[in-house]
Amino acid sequence: METIIASALSTITGLAIGYLIKAFKVNNIQSRAIRNLLNNNLVSQYYQYKEIGRVPRHVKESWNEMYASYIELDGNSFIKDDIKPKWDKLESYEE
Repeated sequence: METIIASALSTITGLAIGYLIKAFKVNNIQSRAIRNLLNNNLVSQYYQYKEIGRVPRHVKESWNEMYASYIELDGNSFIKDDIKPKWDKLESYEE
């Protein structure tokens, strides 16, 4: 009886660990994908509005929300150290 219980516990534990590893991998892949999409959007919007020289207030607020999410996903320092300070200097206006 002990052998059956030990075997069942071992199997359940193995399955649980396998599931957790798989869930972590999927979550990690999704996080990287979202971070890359945010990176692309943040950079694209910066260069778009840099050409114009100013940015609508609602776009600036949305950009800052995306930036916060990007940082929470461990985004790289290019956005943080290069793009964000330049973005903050862009004048915002009401539409």
